[in-house]
Amino acid sequence: YCDGSFLLHEIKDAADGAEGYNWDANKEEIKDEKLEGTVSYVCKFCGAEIVTDAITTATKCPYCSNVLLVTESLTGMLRPNKIIPFEINRDKLRELFNDFAKSKAFVPKSFINNPVLTDIMGVYEPFWLYDSGVSGSISYNATKVRSWSDSTYDYTETKYYNVTVDGRLRYVNVPADGSKRLDDNTMDSIEPFDYSKMIDFEPGYLSGYLAERNRSCSKSSISRC
Repeated sequence: YCDGSFLLHEIKDAADGAEGYNWDANKEEIKDEKLEGTVSYVCKFCGAEIVTDAITTATKCPYCSNVLLVTESLTGMLRPNKIIPFEINRDKLRELFNDFAKSKAFVPKSFINNPVLTDIMGVYEPFWLYDSGVSGSISYNATKVRSWSDSTYDYTETKYYNVTVDGRLRYVNVPADGSKRLDDNTMDSIEPFDYSKMIDFEPGYLSGYLAERNRSCSKSSISRC
């Protein structure tokens, strides 16, 4: 899920020495929730799993452009906690794209006001957010040497110190993409996110948009986050 590589003995050592996440004690916290008012489909052409609002009956797959009927109720998916709603609609996007294209030399006329732009569909992509922290302490044996001379002798003074340095780092809301369809470079290109615009999720925000079904984190990978 995260493209990490580990030696077998490292995995065994981690399993033997770490307490991990207590799934039995917290199973109610991470149980699957049904998203009311939504439907989903699996594209028969490319395999993408797409979520949208319940009034959508047909749509175009944003990954392979095939037209599909949306008939399947959405179950067995973790309900998102937060969402960052789209700020521009399709018309505004088309306007911005045409302004950008007109500003470039040698752009074909067919590229501007292309009918394909009318079929653009906004897609919400899933991300996991996790917090992490690390702390440490390092001790050093240090010396400070000073030398001088007078008319008779050369002197050297050496002072000995014990130096201790403590450090602590805290990372909050580090994003990890949950997309099955888009490659990591594409997902990384849309970061960073403005978390100040993140609000509580409601299915109504999917109206007029699509959302990719998240790539479920395995129990072992969550316990290591």
